[in-house]
Amino acid sequence: MYNAVQLGQIIIPYWMIYIGLSLSAAFLYLKFFSPFKGKDGRNVRDKTANMIILFAVVFQFGSALYNLPLLIRDPLAVLSYPSGTKEFYTGLAVVIVYALYMHRKKLMSLHHTFSGLFFVLITADFLFSFLTGRSGEELSSGLFPFVSHHPLSLYTMILSAGILVLISKNAIRIRHAALIFALGKWGISLFDSSDMFFHLYGMNSFYILLAAAALLLTASDLTRKESG
Repeated sequence: MYNAVQLGQIIIPYWMIYIGLSLSAAFLYLKFFSPFKGKDGRNVRDKTANMIILFAVVFQFGSALYNLPLLIRDPLAVLSYPSGTKEFYTGLAVVIVYALYMHRKKLMSLHHTFSGLFFVLITADFLFSFLTGRSGEELSSGLFPFVSHHPLSLYTMILSAGILVLISKNAIRIRHAALIFALGKWGISLFDSSDMFFHLYGMNSFYILLAAAALLLTASDLTRKESG
């Protein structure tokens, strides 16, 4: 997991390559196989891409916000800091504010925004799990003779694939799928002492936020139906 590719003086960790491949494939899925495929879904796809790029920029350089004195003295040192959980939630907060602003200006729908981001998230997580093949805590002796540790990546792939199939068959709505995904990922994390999501540690709080967003959107739908 901590291996890297060196190109001259540039060192690229494998996890960055895996995330890049996973996100690229996820956008292809969003474009050609999701409910937002074709010309009608172009606006949703464009807004989703904008928010992913915004998040990536804040995540990559967000450490500068927490090291302002050092940034002035040695900016290259600060900008080269590895990003972590703080930068992740900073990027997430920026994206949420941006989405709320665009919704208030009636430039995009929160429901469509959430759906586009969720499609990218769940597809990328499936592919990242496939590429990394992570294992978790040790299984009880003799439970499965050919597996010594919980196959976390396999659990995630089964969860994500099952949800995507249900969505493709219109068996569940996307916000309900997000709730199932959040609860499923939290359940999988019980077998993972590091609580890792992609390459970040201690990410159980993110599943709570995702579930809360799905519940808020569901409540919003119910309120609109009652008022209508």
